[in-house]
Amino acid sequence: MIKAKFNITAMKRAARKECLECMGGSSSLVADCTSYNCALHDYRIANTPTEFGVGKRLKGFRSFCLDCVGGVASEVRNCTASECQCYPYRMGR
Repeated sequence: MIKAKFNITAMKRAARKECLECMGGSSSLVADCTSYNCALHDYRIANTPTEFGVGKRLKGFRSFCLDCVGGVASEVRNCTASECQCYPYRMGR
């Protein structure tokens, strides 16, 4: 079981900010996003249902980070993009 050491509100904000960055700052484009293969797609709206708890969100961030570094797990650990919204959650735990 994943410990709930992360603040769910901060995680929601981080996912939302990452999606806004991807969509050039447009809230309407984020809402209409069709990138279903994106690991953060389910979390793009700030009022994501509560069934998406901390553990599931962390897995989403981890998958997003793995995609970013080409699927190489060691590169996620060695990531230096500390300004990225996903950075604090990159390890998925």
